[in-house]
Amino acid sequence: MRYGIRCFFIMVFMVASLFAQQVVELPDISKPHLIVVEKDRLFIVDGTTVFIYSLQDFHLIEKFGRQGEGPGELKSFVSSLEVGADYILINSIGRLSWFSQYGKFLKQKKDVALGHNYKILGKGFVGMRMLREKDGIYFSVNIFDSDLNKIREIHRYRHPFFRHDRKINPVNLRISSYFVCQEKIYLDMENGIIQVFDQKGEHLYSVTCEFPTVKMTPEKREKFLKFWKSDLKAEYEVYKERLQFPAYFPYIKDFQVVDDNIYVITYREKMGKNELIILGLKGELIKKTWVALADVNMLLPHLLNYYTIKNHRIYKLVDNADKEIWELHISELQ
Repeated sequence: MRYGIRCFFIMVFMVASLFAQQVVELPDISKPHLIVVEKDRLFIVDGTTVFIYSLQDFHLIEKFGRQGEGPGELKSFVSSLEVGADYILINSIGRLSWFSQYGKFLKQKKDVALGHNYKILGKGFVGMRMLREKDGIYFSVNIFDSDLNKIREIHRYRHPFFRHDRKINPVNLRISSYFVCQEKIYLDMENGIIQVFDQKGEHLYSVTCEFPTVKMTPEKREKFLKFWKSDLKAEYEVYKERLQFPAYFPYIKDFQVVDDNIYVITYREKMGKNELIILGLKGELIKKTWVALADVNMLLPHLLNYYTIKNHRIYKLVDNADKEIWELHISELQ
């Protein structure tokens, strides 16, 4: 009997160890806002500096980038970083900059329209620009040629602040997220449907799923108000009279297209974790699970991207206030 109990506890310990979270301290990092994992390396953007770590032992391989106007220098904010076969593409304000795999400057292309989040698509790009119209300001997702000339608009989203005729939803400030996979664009249009386009901007198909309906509660309402009053203090003072909470959360909290799968994070929570729905590229349901991302700020994922999913693992940046150090938390997808 004792032998059986002992075996049971050993088995429980082994299972717990298998799914244990790995924590790595990052003493070099001060204010990160973007994380990318590609092959055997980890990339963290901190201001205008890019840190490259080995995924094997997490030693710092290289760091590069500084703020400035000259060749190889970056503007005050980096909106995206893409790792290719033999380059690193960085989009800072007003320019695209190419570097070698170890941070040597190769070339740059100016963007007078100040677009952001450019991703390579065939011989051109998909990216976002801001438009000023008579009825307000819009974010426009476009396809561009290799010289950043606009070819076609595939979606536009009205700025949540600059619309004086409407209330502001304090829960969902995220603008359309999009990813490129197998030379197709996967774009979230804020209604729980992910639209798929080809390189020319032609609509191919829609990805839908029975996402859960999550009701707004007083506790969750206070959580978002706390975020506004701390992280968006200036905006809160200006727009607090226009904030209006919805009865229900949006269907999609955030999503990524990685490793030929679509990973959708919903607002459904359990024991400090969010529901993660894994879909195939055509929308077929693969799996539902729970991930420890409830404490990650995903109100503005196009500006503050503290996590990424790669190779069935979640890599998450965590600010350890007690130790006053940033940490990398790595956990296996169950």
